[in-house]
Amino acid sequence: MDGIAFLGRSMSCVINYLKKLYSGDTTFCLTILSAFFVFLTLVRVIISGHALYLFLVKNLILAIIPWFVSTIIYFGENKKGFRLHVLVFLWIIFFPNSFYLMTDIIHLGKGIRTAPVWFDAISLLSYGICGLLFGIVSLKMMEEKASELIGRKRSAVFRVVFIYVSCFGIFLGRFLRWNTWDLFMNFFNLASDVAGLFFCLPKFLFVCKFTFVAGTFLNLVYIVLVHFNVKNLEEKRQA
Repeated sequence: MDGIAFLGRSMSCVINYLKKLYSGDTTFCLTILSAFFVFLTLVRVIISGHALYLFLVKNLILAIIPWFVSTIIYFGENKKGFRLHVLVFLWIIFFPNSFYLMTDIIHLGKGIRTAPVWFDAISLLSYGICGLLFGIVSLKMMEEKASELIGRKRSAVFRVVFIYVSCFGIFLGRFLRWNTWDLFMNFFNLASDVAGLFFCLPKFLFVCKFTFVAGTFLNLVYIVLVHFNVKNLEEKRQA
């Protein structure tokens, strides 16, 4: 009986979570976009006979993970404690994967030409935009959650700084080819590579330039997409 009761409570929590998750338009839009982009990739594989861009699906899944974790934190009744700390930690280490998708554009034109370049360009841009949207939505939810604990101004500072930190994580993935799970499976080699960046001036300057430019770009995009309200323009026009 206890097992049945536990299963019933678990199902009830899942149903309530899904109702909250799909109560707005954002989740529907992200789901449809993701499905369409995966469809494009599968069409390319079937027509060309090559799985050249199939890695984009894996990268998209990694980009969805932090969004999924942030929805659990945002919609769930998470009180301060070990569970919340674990969820926040998972979100922090997986979050750079969202914006990382935008860097996959460098693969355009590489490898065997098995599809029109315009099709590959649309596919790569689509995944990049999808990762950007998942990242922004996820970060917005976490910023709102943080504002309940530390205030709106401090949470805004947290968001700005965290975007720059995430861009450093993108650098580690794109240029040094480290993955999120290497934090657990290959930590000391990862730490050694990171430490080496600070003892080589050319590498250090390159890291700083990439992190600053990418972080500033993403902060500006976040401000435009989240804080820019078209209704304000309508109100000003009608005033």
